[in-house]
Amino acid sequence: MSGSEILSSINKTSGSGIDIASLVENLVAVETQVSQSNITKDKESIETKISELGRLSSQLSKLKGNMDGYTSETPFSIENSHPNNFQVTVSNPQAIEESDYNINVSKLAKNQIIHLDFAADVTSSTNLGTGTIEISFGSWSEGATKTFTSNGRTENLNIVQGANTIEGLRAAFNKIDGIDAAVVSNGHINSLILRSETGAASGFKITNNVSDASSPLANVGFDITGQNSSDVSKLTQASQDAEINIDGVSVISPTNKLKNTIYGAELSLQATMSTGEIGKISISRDEAAFRTDLENLIGDLNTVKTSIKELTSRGLNGSQGGPLAGDTRATQIALRLEKITTTAIEGFGQPLYLSQLGVRTELDGTLSFDEATFQRSMQNTTIKQNFREIIFGIGVNTDATGLSVKSDRNKIPSIGTHSYQIEAIENNQYQISIGDQTFTSSPNADGNIVSRHIEGNFKGLTFTFGNDLLTSESTGTFQVGVGFVPNFRSYIEGLLGPSGGIAKHTETYEDNLKTLQAEEQSLEERQESLTDRYNLEFGRMETAISNLKRQGEYITSLMDMWTNYNK
Repeated sequence: MSGSEILSSINKTSGSGIDIASLVENLVAVETQVSQSNITKDKESIETKISELGRLSSQLSKLKGNMDGYTSETPFSIENSHPNNFQVTVSNPQAIEESDYNINVSKLAKNQIIHLDFAADVTSSTNLGTGTIEISFGSWSEGATKTFTSNGRTENLNIVQGANTIEGLRAAFNKIDGIDAAVVSNGHINSLILRSETGAASGFKITNNVSDASSPLANVGFDITGQNSSDVSKLTQASQDAEINIDGVSVISPTNKLKNTIYGAELSLQATMSTGEIGKISISRDEAAFRTDLENLIGDLNTVKTSIKELTSRGLNGSQGGPLAGDTRATQIALRLEKITTTAIEGFGQPLYLSQLGVRTELDGTLSFDEATFQRSMQNTTIKQNFREIIFGIGVNTDATGLSVKSDRNKIPSIGTHSYQIEAIENNQYQISIGDQTFTSSPNADGNIVSRHIEGNFKGLTFTFGNDLLTSESTGTFQVGVGFVPNFRSYIEGLLGPSGGIAKHTETYEDNLKTLQAEEQSLEERQESLTDRYNLEFGRMETAISNLKRQGEYITSLMDMWTNYNK
């Protein structure tokens, strides 16, 4: 029981009869309720802002995740009239051009296949003999009378004791680059199957240098030079090049995968076609897929725009304002979202705007897709060739087909036109300057120099300088453009995370909340002090009243005695 409650209990019988507990409580409340009300109101407001900033952060994080899902590579639509004869895939979207092609496949690339049959008594454990076997690579002539033209490559196998079984021979052949060996049994005899790589120049002949002509190893040979050679029976398939015709241009390839015939595409041959038969390929940018992605992006942006508009609403004309009305960070984000269609996208020639690509801002602030404007924009060559990068990626256009540049849209390079220079120096090395960065390198196995940039002006870019570009010691330029999504996603990333703008802004509110909690603690201490003071003062009052009552009772008793005495 508190002091004021004790006083109230006592004074009912011997004191003033006033409810001291209620009186003290009301007096303390009168002195502190305004401050308490202000603190409570401020705390609730700040706690709401912290909660809503967390919700906004979650929505922006979801928007960023959706943006990560959009591909920055331009999808191409490929129409192929003869998919059973050839397949076409896009290998380099930056290099490929929209076009139509007429194709005839007259020959497929083949590898040379021979079978070397052993006698029935030669088992898997039979000692075949020892000696040297020479394998020469080159091409066989066509026609009945065969000639062999070496490509200058010869390999030798030294078959020694302990490794001269059929399995040992297979293992020895498989160590030779360009030869694939396998053992096949039909239940009666064992055969060694040898396959070359595809292409006419990948053929081979085998010269046997075994001294013991009666040994099984002496049968390991292949030479069809001349006419009616007995080794012709060993030939399962002759090697040959693929031959195709593309719009009147004859193309010969040692493989059935043609990677550089159509720039930016890989042509995979499947089957030959009859003379005069024409297969048609049509390659075009997939505008429908891009339009779908753009409409989905508009929907994602509208979700965030609508939410933040409600959060930052000022509550005009008597309506209630949003929980983040007047919040500086939320207002800045709202303004950035409002300016989406009027913010320039740079690095693609003249500055471009989302409004030019069919993204329209309605009177209520939401975004919508304008089909007519979108179709007009596709008449612009720059937009048509770069529309995927303008919205979803980072575009790099070069002045030479021998230079290709790939980008990482998670890193933002320096926008604009930059120069490069190639200078040959000693020992097959080149000094390459890209912008203000210079390095020395040698070509890789493909004859190219690849330069990957992690930091600096060209962070996220990978340059591949082709052999032709290197040997000509070229000088040129490339242009870097950063699309809307990478740029806006970078802005969102600056807001999110433990060190992001929203987190720091939230920390400010949390500091303010701590200050209010300290003020609330001080107010509670003041309330306790006032309660103690009022209890003390009213305690003195009750003591005085109690003394007066006792004195009155004494006087009354005395008078009663006096009256009784005088009767």
